[in-house]
Parts: sequence; structure tokens; C-alpha cells
Amino acid sequence: MRNLISISLITLMLFLVFACSTEKNKSTETAEKQMDPPKHQLYPKEVISVGKCRVEATVVEILEPSAKTNEKDPCSKFPCVAKIKIDKIIGYGSAFPAVFNSEQIISVKFTSTLMPSAVVDPESGQKLPGLEKGDSFKADISTMQGMGGKNNQTFLIYDYHKK
Repeated sequence: MRNLISISLITLMLFLVFACSTEKNKSTETAEKQMDPPKHQLYPKEVISVGKCRVEATVVEILEPSAKTNEKDPCSKFPCVAKIKIDKIIGYGSAFPAVFNSEQIISVKFTSTLMPSAVVDPESGQKLPGLEKGDSFKADISTMQGMGGKNNQTFLIYDYHKK
């Protein structure tokens, strides 16, 4: 009878030790998962260059070419500046000096104009389709600091992909 009680106690103690250690491991794993963000948040699928912000946007308004620019500059003949509405912020490269919000409207300069590159400079080799009011596109926005510091920024788009 004593042997049976001893065996029962040993079995019960072993069961408690293993049951508690398994539960402890599960709670530790759960706590670790809660502390670490998912890998897809740590390592975005798209790499964004330093000093750039990648957005999906829509052209809201196209401003007329400026007569103040050099006549050899394509922006003296074709529209380069537009107001765009940011539809989605894909991400920021490090050191980008501004923060945008979805639905925000900003003024940007398209360095290759808003006209198709075949019209502006057929020999350039660029294949930009051109943008019109209402067109959606994906692009990287850069900035150029003016003399007034952060309050005098120009947002630039060098290349885009029309949707």
C-alpha cells in the first residue's frame, strides 16, 4: 500500500513539474510574440532611397508653365508644377524631412514635365507617359531646401509610374 502511495505521489509530482514547465514556455512564447513586431513590418517589401517618400497620388490641378524660367528649360514651355492629392503613403526613406498625411494636397515639381517624354524630348530615352488632371500614379518624392529653410521646401518628382 505504501509503495502504491509513493508511486502515486511521484507520478503526481512529475506530472505537475512537466505541466507547469510546458505552460511557462507557452506564456514566454506569447510574450515574445507580443513584443516583436511581425517581420513584414521590420523589413518592408520595397526599399526606399534615403531622402525620399514613396506615395500613390492623384493629380488634382496642373499649373501653367512659368515664364520666369530659362527658355531652354522645358518648364518654360510645358507644365511642370502640379497639385497632387496623396492617396497612400507607401513609406519613407531615412532622412526625409517632411511628414505627409493621406488625402493631403501638396504642390510638386515634375522635373521631366507633366507632358509625355516623347513630346518634350524624344531623344532623351525616357518613356514617361505624361500625366493629366485626375490621373493616378506612384512616385518617389524628393525635397530641395530653399533659402528660407524648412518652410521653403520644394517637392520634386523625377520619375513616376502611371496607374
